[in-house]
Amino acid sequence: MIGIDPETSNSLREIQQEQQPIREIDTSLVDPMWEEDVVSVHFPHCDALVVRAVVACNGLKCMLVDNDSSINILFRTTFDKMAVDHELTPMSSPLYGFTGDIIIPRGKITLAVEIGASPQVAHHFMEFLIVDRRSTYHGVLGRPTLKGL
Repeated sequence: MIGIDPETSNSLREIQQEQQPIREIDTSLVDPMWEEDVVSVHFPHCDALVVRAVVACNGLKCMLVDNDSSINILFRTTFDKMAVDHELTPMSSPLYGFTGDIIIPRGKITLAVEIGASPQVAHHFMEFLIVDRRSTYHGVLGRPTLKGL
């Protein structure tokens, strides 16, 4: 029979009390240019990887990097605010597994993308699907972007 021995088991409260406190980052290890980005970050952490990217001359600060995604996505609200003079290529192929339902993208478009900081900057043309969904991110950079970089 499997059970818990009350004399040797720790309660959840005891375990939480034994955990080490969240440590603040040693700002001497951080490039001063990025200090404002880590002010509210507690370490160690396992947050999503979010990067800055310049897409079609538009600085996008919240691009989610998702190595499980087989496509690059821009959300419609972001795309509509961008100064893009190219037309979308219509699409009728649905996306599956994005939020558990079927999504038909508004279209696709190839845009210039710049990621990095001087002197290490990568420039590539990448295809994005434009999706009518709300998100806290401007878009998703999937495996095509990771391979291109």
